[in-house]
Amino acid sequence: MGKSSEEFPDLPFDVPLLSAKPIESKYAPYQGHVWTKNKAALIARYLRHFLFVTKGACYIDAFAGHQREESHTSTWAAKLALEQCAPDRLRRVYLFEKDPAKIHALNLLKKQHDQGWTKLSTRKVEVIEGDSNVTISEYFNKLPLKQNLATFCLLDQWTRECDWETVRYISKLKSKNKAEIFYFLAQGWMDRSWNNLGARNQHRIAAWWGNKDWLAFSKLKSFERARVMEVRFKRELGYCYAQAFPIHKYGNHGRVMFWMIHASDDQRAVPLMAKAYREIGLGIPFNEEQMVWNNCFEFD
Repeated sequence: MGKSSEEFPDLPFDVPLLSAKPIESKYAPYQGHVWTKNKAALIARYLRHFLFVTKGACYIDAFAGHQREESHTSTWAAKLALEQCAPDRLRRVYLFEKDPAKIHALNLLKKQHDQGWTKLSTRKVEVIEGDSNVTISEYFNKLPLKQNLATFCLLDQWTRECDWETVRYISKLKSKNKAEIFYFLAQGWMDRSWNNLGARNQHRIAAWWGNKDWLAFSKLKSFERARVMEVRFKRELGYCYAQAFPIHKYGNHGRVMFWMIHASDDQRAVPLMAKAYREIGLGIPFNEEQMVWNNCFEFD
């Protein structure tokens, strides 16, 4: 049986923790950053399914720049989204980034797609420079989203760059049917990063977690952290559905490098996400009996 949340009294809420253990497997030969490619492929594949049912949407990428040189190809989520999604479906694209070198690459990407547009194209791409924890609220306070346009937001942080207040702001961008969020929790190197925290970095991690209770979270096991994040998206942000999907080091096996928390208010998101996860070869994300609509009061 899994641990009870009573063993973690410092957590700001009571939550039943997972009893399942991470998948164990034999070591596989090095194949490059497989998990990075799988992240980008999962985002692009789900986005295509998302657009199929919504008929039109906008895409927000809070950390839109490529992470490595190889990200110019199959591992750059923003590039894949623009290339694989029809412009009459993916109508608004907002790319936030603060690294000047990555801003340059994003502007080149925007220029390539601007030149390829036709007069009938409805797509508009915006590149916004600066810290997304500041610029997202500044931008959308001035230019609010269309409430009738489905919204997808990618929060693909490296470790702890995305403030919880930014996540909260995005969850309130729309008054009905919240913006769907892909939130990446960097499990693969998170434990190592805890040890490198100095006294001057305490405010940074408190901003990432949203309060000073992050120490209790740091003591949890990998799958327990995933479960806690699911509950935060439901209870604190009000999402009707939140599910953590493991991104393993070697495709569908190896240690978990990222937990991707998918949060949505749309019941169709459940089977579509499971379909995308299977289609790119990541296995079955959860048991068939769990592939049902999770209502807002699941843990009450």
